[in-house]
Amino acid sequence: MEIAGVATVVVGLAVIAGGVFAFVRAGSRASLISAIVLGGVLEASGWLMVVRQAWAVPVGALAALALAVVMGYRYFQTHKLMPGAVLAAVGLVLAVWLGQIWLISLQ
Repeated sequence: MEIAGVATVVVGLAVIAGGVFAFVRAGSRASLISAIVLGGVLEASGWLMVVRQAWAVPVGALAALALAVVMGYRYFQTHKLMPGAVLAAVGLVLAVWLGQIWLISLQ
């Protein structure tokens, strides 16, 4: 669970950095706010996974799934590979991975 936690923290940092970049480049407050919120949830759940809080795994999985859905929708609107498709794929992979960890822990 520690590796998954560290990966979740890294994805959270990437989401926050992308939101800051979008704000600086295009002045998008919506991107900044949503990135800080979603990235913060990913960060917090990742750190809580590292310290072995089992309830952080489904929270991180749901946040990663939200990232995949939102960025996938953005990709289908703009057809731009970056950031939509890339972050959608990263979010989906992380959501599946954390979902698998969660399901195994329930057994």
